[in-house]
Amino acid sequence: MFVIAAIVLFFVDLLAFILFKGWVLYSLLSLFLFINLRTRQNIIYLNCFFIFLFLVQDYFALGRVGLSLIYSIPICMFSPFLRKLFDCSTIAFSLISLFVLLLFNLFFVKYLVLGLNITLHSTYLYIFINMIVGYLIFLGIPGNRS
Repeated sequence: MFVIAAIVLFFVDLLAFILFKGWVLYSLLSLFLFINLRTRQNIIYLNCFFIFLFLVQDYFALGRVGLSLIYSIPICMFSPFLRKLFDCSTIAFSLISLFVLLLFNLFFVKYLVLGLNITLHSTYLYIFINMIVGYLIFLGIPGNRS
């Protein structure tokens, strides 16, 4: 079920990339984060599939492969520890972790590593759109509607 959702969200992100001439929508990243924080066991093949889709996204967006490994590998490694320490079933923790991940992607990967110019207005819009999409994805995961 998550594989089909990942493929659909990959194509939604790709369509937004084509329409806006830049990668502005990270719905696949939101689903990846929520699955890793919510599931009790680590699903290795699903994580590998998501990482493969992230590498394809990197190639389309930046012409380089591997920059998404900076944040996708730590998510896979530290999600079991975060599940033990915090209540990851709440939407507040999931959205806060998505917010931190988006800030890391903007300021570390895009600004420091790639040297891209980031304006404050585009940062607010980028985070706001992705938080709304993340909230909708969180509601779509089974067991989150109350």
